[in-house]
Amino acid sequence: MEISRQKIMALLLFVLALSVAVAAGYYRESLRKAESVHFGLSFPMDRGGKQVVLYYNEQGILKKLLQPGVVEIGTHRIKNAGKRPYVVKLELVNLSPGMEVVWETNQLAWDDATKTLRRPVRPRESFGMDWIFYIPGELRDEPVIYDGGLRVIDAETGEPLAFLPIKIVNRR
Repeated sequence: MEISRQKIMALLLFVLALSVAVAAGYYRESLRKAESVHFGLSFPMDRGGKQVVLYYNEQGILKKLLQPGVVEIGTHRIKNAGKRPYVVKLELVNLSPGMEVVWETNQLAWDDATKTLRRPVRPRESFGMDWIFYIPGELRDEPVIYDGGLRVIDAETGEPLAFLPIKIVNRR
């Protein structure tokens, strides 16, 4: 039985494509804590507990070449674990001078100017948010680039509901 040249080429291309996909998956997993970090956060809750840490200097070569100074931190689950609805305001605290952050969400009721979700978050309901940090050149080699956190606030009373420490560091 004779195998045509086209079938051999198709098989080789399939094996090559499969290899690239598997290698990309391993590459992405190895950079998980260096390029993009995702977390969950419930409110109201005790302050403290877990912390989000992103290791800036462990980014891959492609990220360094194509998006120098850009990191993403996000969540698909900022959850109301309380017994009543809350109108929430979010605040990133202790931003370094010159650092810009873009806030992204699919929430239509999000007010970007005040960083407030203008509708109440019902008990057991959650929403998502992504933050894209643009790190100025003079901070990129610092041991600690960002040492702050995300504060969740009751927008109606000003009461703090939760705090999650966030750090962007260069691992030595």
